[in-house]
Amino acid sequence: MTLSANAWGAHDPAQLIVLFHGYGSSGEDLLSLAPDLAIKLPDALFIAPDAPYKIPDQPMGYQWFDLQDRSLEAIKQNIDQARAPTHEWLDSLQKTYPNCPLGVLGFSQGGAVALDIGLARSCAAVVALSSFYVEIPTPHAHPAPVWMGHGNQDDVVAPQALPLSLAALNKAGISADGKHYPGVAHHTSPEMISDARDFLSKHLIAIGSLQAEKEV
Repeated sequence: MTLSANAWGAHDPAQLIVLFHGYGSSGEDLLSLAPDLAIKLPDALFIAPDAPYKIPDQPMGYQWFDLQDRSLEAIKQNIDQARAPTHEWLDSLQKTYPNCPLGVLGFSQGGAVALDIGLARSCAAVVALSSFYVEIPTPHAHPAPVWMGHGNQDDVVAPQALPLSLAALNKAGISADGKHYPGVAHHTSPEMISDARDFLSKHLIAIGSLQAEKEV
């Protein structure tokens, strides 16, 4: 399955950052974050795919997996719907940009997918905003570090999802940190995006520097 995607940023990129949108949204919507993220990553290419599935009765909305049943057990089962098409699409993308370290960022349902996909493959950094972690069956041998941001007034994904997710990630041996944002509901904030940008730039630029040293 080929995912449709929008792109913004460098034509000859040094880093590749994939943005996974939330339920009912689209890649074009989340790509609006790219100019702010690029302040510290001016050489990055930002790519935001549309999720593989349309939502019934929402012709402009996409979903990574079925959310009719929002119980944890159903989500654990249904998130598998996103894995094959997303990994396949990323495999093709990384063949096009083989020398670019990869970072992934997702919001809400897209954050769960960013964690699921990013931790299962070679990746420099994973960011999940207003989201949650679902235990993945086979993490990468050297999983990427994770950062999560969450509004403490979120009425869609409960704020307690943040400490629960961080605890589960750390228990699995994955380096993970995060932060609550006072007064923020189910959306991003300038401070949240600034912190996400700092995390991505720190890890992506570090990986790029190591690769450059090896080539010398």
